[in-house]
Amino acid sequence: DGDVQQAHIHVGQRSVNGSVSVFLCQTEASHDPTGLAPRCPPSGKVTGTLQAANMIEGNIVGQGIAPGEFDELVAAIRAGVAYVNVHSSTFPAGEVRGG
Repeated sequence: DGDVQQAHIHVGQRSVNGSVSVFLCQTEASHDPTGLAPRCPPSGKVTGTLQAANMIEGNIVGQGIAPGEFDELVAAIRAGVAYVNVHSSTFPAGEVRGG
């Protein structure tokens, strides 16, 4: 429900709020610090390719993944310790959380 404001991948165990690792899309109000994420559509899908340059510096160091360690981020996703969160105008804290 509502317009998409931002979407990103977090690193964190199930039921734990993890740190943002990469943005999947951004808006003027919620911008990707790397500037690389595409603009969020109001609804629908976003396509593209993620790479080490998309990783947000410092956010996931506490999770044991340093900036640019893209292989470690992929390993975290495959191990089930990452999730996608989509924030909308109706649910600013996050509408969809899926692993």
